[in-house]
Amino acid sequence: MADSQGMEMGKVTEMPLILGGHSFISQLGNDPSVSERDQCGIVESCLDHSIRWFDTTYQPERIALGNVLHSLGRRNEATIMAWNFFTDFSPQDQPTRPEYYRPNHIDLILEQLHTDHVDCLVAIPLDDPEENQRQVELLIEWQRKDYVRSKTLKPSNGFEMTIHFDSQSDRSTSQLMRLLPPSRPANWRDGKQSPLPHSDVDGNSTR
Repeated sequence: MADSQGMEMGKVTEMPLILGGHSFISQLGNDPSVSERDQCGIVESCLDHSIRWFDTTYQPERIALGNVLHSLGRRNEATIMAWNFFTDFSPQDQPTRPEYYRPNHIDLILEQLHTDHVDCLVAIPLDDPEENQRQVELLIEWQRKDYVRSKTLKPSNGFEMTIHFDSQSDRSTSQLMRLLPPSRPANWRDGKQSPLPHSDVDGNSTR
């Protein structure tokens, strides 16, 4: 099944199934983390069943997905979402905090994903309004240069962001996604991160 249906502003809208990058790490996904062989099997099974969207929040997830798609030779079949996290961590460490985008970050992202573009780039707003504006300007520049294929995320209120997908490898669609507050993720407490509740495709908590 490639797509499910969700609700947007009282209307039914199609929303793609997305493989979460937490599938590649032990902290918020698989514990223990899966082997490289199993990572390839997961991604290959998704692509074989028309699940093309892949979310990579943290840098280790991005590196893992990039290596898998490169190994499979199937990057052109995947639609990749990447975020502003740029610090590695081991299976024993806590996930890291987001960072402001810097000009060199797009080269790092593309290198890690073994690609010449990323389909959707997410900017998490942090505490400095001027830095947040600079992030937006960077993403606009990267999109103009075709390093980024999709529209950027725009915060609409504390916990909601409207994302407009406009990828060459997928149908254009619009949906309202519950993501992160402007200052810090909802699962950060006292500088530490606890696992987010798992949700099914309809947004219902499974914990």
